[in-house]
Amino acid sequence: MSNLPSLLSWKFNNQPGMRCKEIDGVMTIIDFPGGIPTQAEIDTWTAEYEAAGGDAEMERERKADVSKVDPFLKALVLALNDGSLVPGSNYTNQQLKQIIKSKL
Repeated sequence: MSNLPSLLSWKFNNQPGMRCKEIDGVMTIIDFPGGIPTQAEIDTWTAEYEAAGGDAEMERERKADVSKVDPFLKALVLALNDGSLVPGSNYTNQQLKQIIKSKL
């Protein structure tokens, strides 16, 4: 089965009041507006979700959203991730500019 939280986000456009929790190794809906859906409803939604591309489509959308991120922020995240920028270090403004510039 597809990722239940992703399925619900896709089907109901992230409406408030929906919560899932892993119980005994199984992702379970614990809060849902109007009451917990039946397994038959979940199965129907899962079929729709998978027919629409399911988790693969969600991943493509996530990557598309990331590609819209400001280049400065991308450079900052890259510098943090590769260790060239260490939070709490006493960099001069010039050093910070150079680190970020090298990632652009």
